[in-house]
Amino acid sequence: MQDLPPLTMDDAAPPDRLPADGVRLVSVLVPEFGTVELTFADGMAGTLDMRPLVARGGVFAHLTSPEMFARARVGENGWSLEWPAPDGTWDETAVVDLCADSLWLQVKGLWKRP
Repeated sequence: MQDLPPLTMDDAAPPDRLPADGVRLVSVLVPEFGTVELTFADGMAGTLDMRPLVARGGVFAHLTSPEMFARARVGENGWSLEWPAPDGTWDETAVVDLCADSLWLQVKGLWKRP
């Protein structure tokens, strides 16, 4: 994974770099703890290391459990990547989710999560 500085609003990817019909995930695989393999509807695919994000704790604290992290799935209509709530349920008010747009930009190498 290429190490890029975080983007600011001034140098964020122009809208024409995103698929015109929106970014949607079609599949997620967890080959090992902390890593997700993502495939998007436009054919873009890649692997992201989510360990730095999980290490931040907070809403991600329960994802330090390899069993919980492995439960990653594509969110409704492919708009997000999501994990269950800390209690293991898929309660829509408590799931942890990341938008497909930001994940697509990371896979493409245009943005690195700060």
